Amino acid sequence: MISVLNLPVPVFDVRITLPKMTVRLSAPSKADYQRMLIPADAVSLAGELIEKYGTVSAPPFTRTAALLFIADYVAKLKDHFDKNMDIMKVPSTIDFGGSKKKTPAFPIYTYNERLVYEHTGLDFSQQNDIPVTEFMILLADAAKIRMLERSDGEEHLEQCYKDMHRISDF
Repeated sequence: MISVLNLPVPVFDVRITLPKMTVRLSAPSKADYQRMLIPADAVSLAGELIEKYGTVSAPPFTRTAALLFIADYVAKLKDHFDKNMDIMKVPSTIDFGGSKKKTPAFPIYTYNERLVYEHTGLDFSQQNDIPVTEFMILLADAAKIRMLERSDGEEHLEQCYKDMHRISDF
């Protein structure tokens, strides 16, 4: 796994239900993270993740235990993103340069990769090799720069920052 930003890769304590144990794993590459979201073969994927990103050898998994392990790993990563990264959401409508904004007929799954490519020059295969935490940082930077190019971008980003860091009165 290559590092573009030379940041320390975060480590997570992930539970395994059978046998009951906790494994310390570093953040996976973007490609492995995408495989975790819809695992085709959870048992082999769970073992592969532990061997690749952990410090212990993988225990024998049942399918249920492997799915629970992967779900906990994904939850820990998403929690890390929510706490440490200021990710702007992809808009539901896209401005294709005309006066009308259009809603795409099919979901666009590579919009984030395109933003990162335009921002850094990393192609898809290079993006897949970096840690997913670094990809999310690069995505946030690219989205903010794209927003600043708009006429109302700075005001919009300031309002987003205020909304995300507002303390509730309740």
